Amino acid sequence: MGIIDALTYLAGVWLILTPFVLNSPFSEGSADGDWNAILVGSALVALGALSLVDPPIGPTANLMRLPLGGWLAVSPLLLGAESGAHPAAWAVANVVTGPLVLVLWGAGLALVHRAEAGRPSGSRAA
Repeated sequence: MGIIDALTYLAGVWLILTPFVLNSPFSEGSADGDWNAILVGSALVALGALSLVDPPIGPTANLMRLPLGGWLAVSPLLLGAESGAHPAAWAVANVVTGPLVLVLWGAGLALVHRAEAGRPSGSRAA
């Protein structure tokens, strides 16, 4: 699952940088979204790094991608991103990154399932 973990790590780094790269950080009306991007990004960085350093935790860590990706996808609606021609930059980043994290979750789930199917019955992962 190394590539999935690396992409999770990079998605987290992207989210942390989003407020600073795409708009002026913590400007009026975007503070909640900026903090959201930084906190969820930090969780994704930790998840990706932990999975890269300790591969056996990968299947368990993969479960965390589902709520984090789901939250990213819906958080602009719940945190009140500006509607109209110019939505907040963090909202756009979340709407793009959230589904990406969900795809990574699905890919990780498929890899775990494939590994489980290839293991002889009665044996357990170390």
